[in-house]
Amino acid sequence: MLPVTAAILGALIVSASCGKSEGEVIGANSPLPTGSGSAGAKAGSSGSFSTDLAHELGSAAAPPKPGSAGSAAAGTPADVPKLGSAAVPPPRQPPATEPARPSAAPATDRAGPQEIEMEPDPPPAPRPGGKKPRGPVRVASELAEIKLSLLPNWDRDVDEAGTFQYVVRIKGTQATKTFMFRYGYDDPRAPVDREQYKKFLHDTKILAGEIKDRQRGAAWFLEGIDATGLPAFRFVVLYGGKRLVCYGSAYKDADSNRLGDDRDQTVIQAKQICETLAL
Repeated sequence: MLPVTAAILGALIVSASCGKSEGEVIGANSPLPTGSGSAGAKAGSSGSFSTDLAHELGSAAAPPKPGSAGSAAAGTPADVPKLGSAAVPPPRQPPATEPARPSAAPATDRAGPQEIEMEPDPPPAPRPGGKKPRGPVRVASELAEIKLSLLPNWDRDVDEAGTFQYVVRIKGTQATKTFMFRYGYDDPRAPVDREQYKKFLHDTKILAGEIKDRQRGAAWFLEGIDATGLPAFRFVVLYGGKRLVCYGSAYKDADSNRLGDDRDQTVIQAKQICETLAL
């Protein structure tokens, strides 16, 4: 490479010397142009041509240094920093973010009102002794037409339709005794004649034994023995062409006998209520 470069350098120097001799000959025999700019340009070009050529040959002989004009001419800008160098830190990566967690806040009204399923009320607790809880029952319309004048603390149609009752608290204890009596319409097969009616009560075992009867106001009162062998009573009232009945036990059993006067007064009040049967 060095002999070729020296040969090219020698040729260029010879050519420059010839150009300079021709310029001097022209300048000696012919007048120069009148424009000062042309003269300055010719003078500058003839005086610096060899210098520029030497610089170009020198730059071609030596490899360009990083960041110099030669590297810029090769297409790599000198002022652009390289990635990964110590002078320029690499660009920061954005911090990793956690995915958004669902909010625990309650839903707004956008979803509309929510229906709330209500639980049914629990059934009432059973009464002591395994009995069903007391409460009014549904009564048929015909039975509800019957009127009874209840006395204080008496209840109608509790636990069973067509009944009325009174609860007595046994003295000295928390126990109670319920006295229940019944009302309704008489059996349509029952005869109208009173003697035949007594026989009907015997035959159907509603009342047995000797049946005593008497008239008590608008009601016909009968006493006898029921199917269990205990005293019982029955009231018959003819009202509006319909025969109404009201009846029950006289509660002469051993358990009720311990209540004494409380039992007697309860049965007396029950008979008074039976006399008020009406439509």
